[in-house]
Amino acid sequence: MKKRSEKAALWSALVFPGAGHLLLKMYARGVLLLGTTVVALAYIVHSMFARGLVDQVNDLVDKSISGESNLDLDAVMKLLDLGPDPISVELASWLILACWVYGIFDSYRQGARLDLGAA
Repeated sequence: MKKRSEKAALWSALVFPGAGHLLLKMYARGVLLLGTTVVALAYIVHSMFARGLVDQVNDLVDKSISGESNLDLDAVMKLLDLGPDPISVELASWLILACWVYGIFDSYRQGARLDLGAA
């Protein structure tokens, strides 16, 4: 049987940030990590759809496939300029990564503390 620390760290690493804390019944930390990650991820997805980037990319690909126009670098660069604000998306991405790494290490540490208490 795996120790609680190993199981919690694996849940946080492979399922979602905060999952290991929820497994350890540390609901406040787990929900905080989970909620922060979901909000950051939702921001990234929303910022892509809000500016119409996905629709414009689909139009460009459809025109290229149908032969109406060639896929040129200028059109792609214009779409990248219309995309989401790169700084805020980068910050949201770093926040997701920080939650994931913190979730893994803290759930392992908290699980190890509980393992010692149970022994």
